[in-house]
Amino acid sequence: MSVIYNQAAYDNAVKNYILANARKSFRVNVPRAGEIEAFLMDEVNKVNRFELWAKFYEALFIRYGKLTDKQVACVLNAIDKREAKKVEWAAKVAAENAKSGYVGKVGEKIKLTLKLVNIVEISVHRFSYYDSGVSYINIFKDDVGNVFIYRGKSNVGDKGDVVVLTASIKEQSEYKGCKQNVIQRPKVVEVFNEEKEVA
Repeated sequence: MSVIYNQAAYDNAVKNYILANARKSFRVNVPRAGEIEAFLMDEVNKVNRFELWAKFYEALFIRYGKLTDKQVACVLNAIDKREAKKVEWAAKVAAENAKSGYVGKVGEKIKLTLKLVNIVEISVHRFSYYDSGVSYINIFKDDVGNVFIYRGKSNVGDKGDVVVLTASIKEQSEYKGCKQNVIQRPKVVEVFNEEKEVA
C-alpha cells in the first residue's frame, strides 16, 4: 500500500494531470481548437477585449482545459467576425491605396491643395539642447486620393486642415501598396479648417 507523504502536492499533481488530459482531448476532438485557444490566450486580444464573456471563457478554459459546445460555437463566431472585419478593412485600404498615384516629377516644384489626414509623432536623436527630439510625419491627400508625405521637425497644420502650399517632389515611392509623393521644403500659402473641402 502506497503512502502519500504530501497530500497537497499529490492533489495538485492529480489536478494538473486531469487538466492536461482535458486540454489534450479538447485539442484532438474540437475542430479549430488551436484557433480557439490562441484567441483566448492571445495578449493582443486581452488588450482589445470589451466583452466580459471573453475573459469569463478564458478563465473557464484555464480552469477546466475545455469549453462546452455552446461556448466553442460562441468563440468561433467571434473569431469569424474578427476575420471578416480584417478582410473588409484590408479591402477598404486596398481600394483607397489604388486611388493614389504619382503627381509631377521628382525635383519639380508644384502648388498643391491638400487635406492633412494624419500626423505621426516620432522620437528622434537630439543633436543639441534646443532640439526637441521630436519629428513629425505629415500625411496628406488631395481631392482624388493621391497621397503626399512630409517629414520634418514641425507640423504643417492640424489634422483635418486643408492646406494650400508649394513644395518640391523629393521622392516617389510605394509603401504597402500605396503610391506616395514625398515632398520637401513646403511653404504654406493658406490654411483652412476641416470644414473646407479640398478643391
